[in-house]
Amino acid sequence: MSALTLMLKHTIPDGLRLQLGAIVPHRLQSLSVAEIARHVVTTDDERTTVGDWFDIADGNRNLLILQGDLARCDGIGQSMNGGQLHVVGSVGHFLADGMKAGVLTVQGNAGLYAAGGLRGGHVLISGNADDYLAAAAPGRRHGMRGGTVLVSGNVGCWAASRMRYGTVVVHGDIELGLALRMITGTVVGCGAVDPRLGCGMRRGTLLFSRVDSAATSAEHGPAGFTQPESSELSFLPMLLKQLHPLLPQPLAQRLQQVPFCDWPRRADRSLGDTSSGGLGEVIWLAL
Repeated sequence: MSALTLMLKHTIPDGLRLQLGAIVPHRLQSLSVAEIARHVVTTDDERTTVGDWFDIADGNRNLLILQGDLARCDGIGQSMNGGQLHVVGSVGHFLADGMKAGVLTVQGNAGLYAAGGLRGGHVLISGNADDYLAAAAPGRRHGMRGGTVLVSGNVGCWAASRMRYGTVVVHGDIELGLALRMITGTVVGCGAVDPRLGCGMRRGTLLFSRVDSAATSAEHGPAGFTQPESSELSFLPMLLKQLHPLLPQPLAQRLQQVPFCDWPRRADRSLGDTSSGGLGEVIWLAL
């Protein structure tokens, strides 16, 4: 059976934002097409319905497709608890907020606080992510608390701020403020990374696969971290094996060309932030 598909009828006017948090697979399981069309969609100043904004093609409730430019639609994937949600187009703010399980893919860009409230499942963004990826929203103690996020493009400022658990992989560049007050978790940067990172970082791992990254421009590592030292890291091959499906194709192929027993075990590492216990780590690995 084909997917249940919602196609945006017309462009969302400037200054108006739709809240699509309730449009997730597990919430639509027992609803007919007519009932889905009557489902409430709130805007900034009024209550509308799904049918006012979308054409609906019936299909498998566990496979939901949203089509159109949804950059003014916020909360997509909110509290998702299973199934698959595919967005063909860009999305607004607070993507996957409170998501617990399932797979959410975006064939476009994501707005502010994407995966900031993620608890589980997999979020795949083929474009760029705006500021505060996997970061704590205002009024919240923690950011991302589990699951996996893959961004094929670039990421804005303050990514992984107060991140609690989980794995974030970014194929492109990362702007300033990465891992501000990060509690734990893993962030992998495969492009250039701004050196202003890790302030107040308590635990966790930042792994950079480019030794020419901006984060290595200072010989002493990021501010507040120890000087980088070449270290034998016995856990590194297992970490790379876990990350392997998420890495850019050239890096993944490079690893595949050698036996697992020969995968890298040595890399430069800095510990910090020393003002917050110094249990976090930044690893630079030439792949």
